[in-house]
Amino acid sequence: MNQDQDHCEAAREECAAGQDHRKADQEECESGQAHCEAEREECESGQDHCEADQEECESGQDHCEADREECESGQ
Repeated sequence: MNQDQDHCEAAREECAAGQDHRKADQEECESGQAHCEAEREECESGQDHCEADQEECESGQDHCEADREECESGQ
């Protein structure tokens, strides 16, 4: 599995476990911590995942649900 697939799988497991993935993402975005930085690095390596994540964080949308949809659609 590549890094992006691992991320999707983790996001899906968090959704299934009922964890508040979006809230954690938002806090990390605001504090400049690990998750958003990792997303940016994925983006710079040619993946488009982080740009969507950043927009979701800023707009307060449900990051985890979007991750699951991306994973299922093969993005």
